[in-house]
Amino acid sequence: MRRQGLLSATGLILLGLIVLMTLHEWEDRVPELLGSQVETPLVIAEQISAQSFTPEGLLEYDLHAEELKEMDGLGETLLKRPRLALHDPALAWEVLSEEGQVTEQGRHIRLLGSVSARHHGAQPLLLETGELVYRPSQEQISAPGAVQITHPSGSTRAGAMEADLATGVLKLRERVESRYEMPAS
Repeated sequence: MRRQGLLSATGLILLGLIVLMTLHEWEDRVPELLGSQVETPLVIAEQISAQSFTPEGLLEYDLHAEELKEMDGLGETLLKRPRLALHDPALAWEVLSEEGQVTEQGRHIRLLGSVSARHHGAQPLLLETGELVYRPSQEQISAPGAVQITHPSGSTRAGAMEADLATGVLKLRERVESRYEMPAS
């Protein structure tokens, strides 16, 4: 009887060692699994349409995108072909791009690939660039690469651009070239 208890205890110890060895092997693989989870989208949504209204009930902005991926592990939201229309109170700006990336909980918005920002109104304006960065909390917009601005009286090209929306200051950098045309009389 005593011998059977010893064999049972030995079997339990061996089983425990096998479990511990298995867990040790598992621990070595866990970082790989967690790494793939970080890059896995939390939410994927197609044909997105979102609107924001002012406290008075007026349309503030209208956002459309073919696809939205919420990458919770990376702290970013990815947009495919976003179109943003800003209303103040009428349609003021319309911004289109191939891709969009929202990070830092909305404090950093980056638009990529054939970005065009069109201002509607008395002084229409078209801004075209490959990348546009918007920092809403700082009220700053920048284009780190080449930018083309077309307006009714001509066009301006620059290697980079920075704009402070609070002060209305626009800085064009690196080989700035402007062409003006006389309006037809």
